Amino acid sequence: MASVFGKNDSLPFTLGRRGSRTTRCCSSETMNYVKNVTNHKMLHHELRHIAAAAFVSLPDKISGIQSKYKGIPGPGRLFVFWHQRKAGGSTMRKALLDAAQNISMGAFIPCYNGTACDTYAPPDPSIIGYGMRPYYILGGHLYRSYVERWDWLWHIRENEGNHPFSQVAQGHADAAPLCFTQLREPVSRVESCWNYRMVAGQRRNQLTNLPLFHEMEEHELDRLLPNMFSMWGEGCNNEAARVLSSVGMDDARVNRLNLSKASPMVTVGLGALHEVLHELPKCIIGVLERCEDTMANLRAHLPWLARAYDCNTQVMNTGAMFLPRNGSLPPDRKQTPHWARLAAVVHRHNVVDEVAYRFANKILDMQLGA
Repeated sequence: MASVFGKNDSLPFTLGRRGSRTTRCCSSETMNYVKNVTNHKMLHHELRHIAAAAFVSLPDKISGIQSKYKGIPGPGRLFVFWHQRKAGGSTMRKALLDAAQNISMGAFIPCYNGTACDTYAPPDPSIIGYGMRPYYILGGHLYRSYVERWDWLWHIRENEGNHPFSQVAQGHADAAPLCFTQLREPVSRVESCWNYRMVAGQRRNQLTNLPLFHEMEEHELDRLLPNMFSMWGEGCNNEAARVLSSVGMDDARVNRLNLSKASPMVTVGLGALHEVLHELPKCIIGVLERCEDTMANLRAHLPWLARAYDCNTQVMNTGAMFLPRNGSLPPDRKQTPHWARLAAVVHRHNVVDEVAYRFANKILDMQLGA
């Protein structure tokens, strides 16, 4: 089987028996990516197969990306920014609005133009009436299932009476939206989410007095992380599944996804992971910790958006904006054994995000080389 990483690092690797056959995979580097997350003895064995298959299929999915993303959004070319919470997305939303105005294209972006920030789907076509769809650019905390339904309804309207239904359906299936999404290292993202949504958000509304992330004990974080929701009804776990999987609308389920062998949620979690790894290669990828690489990727594949975005200077809605009580987070908090124990709790509850983050970094590498 061809290596994902090139000719010189291809080493056969036995994943183990799956039914009556042995799955052999890929390169040593690929397997390091997969093993680092999936080798824990308590995790379900199917996790490794799903992750390895996704890595191996990447070259085919990345091929042709330059031609696919050539041009700007417009009729037949819907663009979606899948905003993952606490991963630099608020900054990107503002850039997306500016970019849409620069190319004179209608855009639906919650928090702007009178649309409430807690909006998770574009307006139903039946509300707008007939005619051309008003938006070819969408961006926000939008659920994939809602966007796909919206796009399908407009596709039917735009082709009504022109083609047999089977051709219309096939044409829609062949025209997946263009997209961009940005991911963040899971422990850093969860800390920011907790401090911004659970602590600062609750304190502003005088609802509770939760501790900051680094102030919690390991057992306290383990208990609260899957069961605590913000005043908007959102948790902090498995953000990629919240945005990109079909279970994303069920926040309680997403927040409690668990891929351990004994978990009653393991089947749902494996399904969500499979969907996330299927959707990510369709998009141009950004990684918060890789600002320059993300900018280069945008310039190469989405130049109309890159012209409005600068990740070096634009920062909005940071997790420490209102925190902490003494004015700053301890700069050395991540260098302690206590932090390592908290990080282990986050990893345990965010396996989907752990795999997705590593996968996204590899996609970014490959898109930069496309």
